[in-house]
Amino acid sequence: NSFSKLVDYLDDRDCSVGVKGNELRKLIEGLDFGANMMLEFDPLKISERLFMDIGRASHKIIVSIPDGELLNPYAGDVCKALKSAKARGVEVLMKCLNWKELPEEWKALGWQSDDATCPLVIVDGKTAWYGAPLSRGKFVGKGGFGKVTVLQCALRITGPHTVEMISSLADLESRVVDGRKQALKDRCGPAQ
Repeated sequence: NSFSKLVDYLDDRDCSVGVKGNELRKLIEGLDFGANMMLEFDPLKISERLFMDIGRASHKIIVSIPDGELLNPYAGDVCKALKSAKARGVEVLMKCLNWKELPEEWKALGWQSDDATCPLVIVDGKTAWYGAPLSRGKFVGKGGFGKVTVLQCALRITGPHTVEMISSLADLESRVVDGRKQALKDRCGPAQ
């Protein structure tokens, strides 16, 4: 399972991941999320599957990006897929905490928002991608302290009720600018 992959990753880098008798590994290897959750570590597989989901979108895609330093070549491909969806009539809503750092092609898709704290893509309210689009993974919290992601991975979650709850908890359909909350809208025209 996916947690076993994480333990293997840490093991390969000589990080301590076990306790006496490999109990942690045994516990992790027994975990199963079922068919509605998939944890992926391979950036190419993440991007391919995300492209498929974006390509199948029929009415709305919501994107939240905490940092603006997206990974290439995946960033350009995801942007093209989002623009293609928008050209098909799919509403694309996007907010980014560090909007100034976004590549120029991405700025035309979204808005600055002080509450875009998690990397998340929601497709048609049925599929959620936590950890996508792939980015440098450098997140700065309150007080200017931050964390850097050392293992790029994304969690794909399906199921309309679960995705609705995630979207609601992350408050994805609004944005906050200078302490004022407003509805997140589709950006039309060039970035400003």
